[in-house]
Amino acid sequence: MHYPTEIGESIAVLGSIQELGAWKDYKHHLKWTEGHNWVSEKPIETKNSCFFYKYVLLQDLTEFKGWERGMDRIADLKILPGIGHNAQGIRNV
Repeated sequence: MHYPTEIGESIAVLGSIQELGAWKDYKHHLKWTEGHNWVSEKPIETKNSCFFYKYVLLQDLTEFKGWERGMDRIADLKILPGIGHNAQGIRNV
């Protein structure tokens, strides 16, 4: 995901499943790469075939600064391409 940030800011994925913090805890932090591209360092492993999520902007990894605009994103693993592990870094176990 491309998102320009300031020093001390970071991006995490927050969602409806426990692996993404159940809308409460920041469990899946993304890593900044050159060009302000944020990537997942490890796949999200879940038994859920469908869940909701959003990107959140954090300060110093813990302080909430803002939600991604718009409706929640939907990950439906039944229709995403790939077997077992898809391009979005989500693995159905």
